[in-house]
Amino acid sequence: MSQNSEPDWDSINRGKVRHFFALELYKYKLDTEGYNMSLKPSEKGIIEVFVDYVMNGDDEKDESISVRLMSKKECESIIVGDSGREVSAEEHTRAVIHLEARDLKDPDLNKVLDALDDGKITQNNLTASVDKINEIKSNYDKE
Repeated sequence: MSQNSEPDWDSINRGKVRHFFALELYKYKLDTEGYNMSLKPSEKGIIEVFVDYVMNGDDEKDESISVRLMSKKECESIIVGDSGREVSAEEHTRAVIHLEARDLKDPDLNKVLDALDDGKITQNNLTASVDKINEIKSNYDKE
């Protein structure tokens, strides 16, 4: 920062708010996962949604649904097994659905993620679920 420019107080304040949400997430993960934890890109997005809510009072942002998705790289790492640890069937299912659901429109994406969170999408019906997601996406072309 040069001597003549003013500090970006909005950025500074966002950083302070982000710090407290990240600290709470860290404490939660420490209690649940111990010291073998890492911050996932999807968790960074969730933190940003909370920061936006605190800073703007806006919890209805369009991108708030899509930040619930894991990154493509994170999904591929789980599916291929590059994470260096054993992946559960639930984690594998979540990664496949997050990867396949990326191009869904927000209302459809929200329904798929809610079904996944509610345990309606499992390893047993994963192929049928992926087929349904692809069917929904193919119907977008017809609109």
